Amino acid sequence: MLHANQLAGFGSGGSDSWIVAITMSTTPYVVAYLFENGSYVSRYSNPASLLGGAGGGIDFHPSGNYVAVGDTLTPFICIYNWSKVSGWGSKISNPGSLPGNSVKGVKWNPAGDFLLWSCNTSPYLFAYAFSGGAFGSKSQVGTAAGSAPHMVDWSKDGTLVTQAGGGTPYIHTYNWSGGFGSKFSAPGTAGSADGRGVGFHPTAAYVSVGGQTSPYFKSWPISGGAYGTILTTPSTAVPDFCFGVSWHPSGNYVAAAFNSSPHLYVYPVTSGAYGTRVSNPATLPGNGAGGGAGVFFSPDGAWIMVVTETTPYIQIYPWTGSGFGAKVANPSSLPESGGSYVQYGAWLRNN
Repeated sequence: MLHANQLAGFGSGGSDSWIVAITMSTTPYVVAYLFENGSYVSRYSNPASLLGGAGGGIDFHPSGNYVAVGDTLTPFICIYNWSKVSGWGSKISNPGSLPGNSVKGVKWNPAGDFLLWSCNTSPYLFAYAFSGGAFGSKSQVGTAAGSAPHMVDWSKDGTLVTQAGGGTPYIHTYNWSGGFGSKFSAPGTAGSADGRGVGFHPTAAYVSVGGQTSPYFKSWPISGGAYGTILTTPSTAVPDFCFGVSWHPSGNYVAAAFNSSPHLYVYPVTSGAYGTRVSNPATLPGNGAGGGAGVFFSPDGAWIMVVTETTPYIQIYPWTGSGFGAKVANPSSLPESGGSYVQYGAWLRNN
């Protein structure tokens, strides 16, 4: 593990430089690595002020200067200053109005002036304004989202938000314009019960959700503030609880991560239909176990990260444009554990 003075000179604009971070169920609850040119360079020193308990969602601010993390114990949500050279900085002051329960999903809007988050206190989906490095006012949806919520997402144009959670239809999508707007009417076919992973297509042409009843992975086209007809289940369907969903930035592929082997499927999507799933990577991810698995394409689409409940906890593969490359060698300092029930991770461009 490298300290700030040892990290000087790293991450200073290499040809392919990233920060990758995941949350964990055991102390120090968060871990971040410098990842350059297909290799882990170093692990950043732990934050000086740790979370209260197991980490939930994690997301880097669009500016790269902050990182938000959900927490299972008070204060339930934390924002840290972040430096691409020295890593974790000081934790900013807690919001004036704390969440009422454990925060699961967190997601910044594209402008970086709002932070979306979910917790198991009605109405289950909230946002904080954010300005000048400080929490602002808290807002909430007018029509309740799903109880026992997990992942959340924000459309790339900032006009839609969504949450995966309990309570039919297990996916809850809202319009957004400086605040929460109307909730979409339920889709004609509900999501998989107890939604966990959720993600928008890059142009918000589709939204996908994973859950705990078959078929475990579902997608709908969306347009004009409404869900369209659900996509027909892929010919090789996700076989088990699906807790991770990620769309490739091109919009041509969608990934679903699940408990049982091989733990990860990637499907092409064309003209409102899934194609034949992509062949498995030569080295499979670790076991999703009871905590499922998370999956996260890098923002440029060149890498795919899988986060699992069992060792090595973080796994990165090159994405060739249509399939998996050879798994990247594990970091020399592995995370201490996987996440708490649902696995969360995040990417930040470092150059």
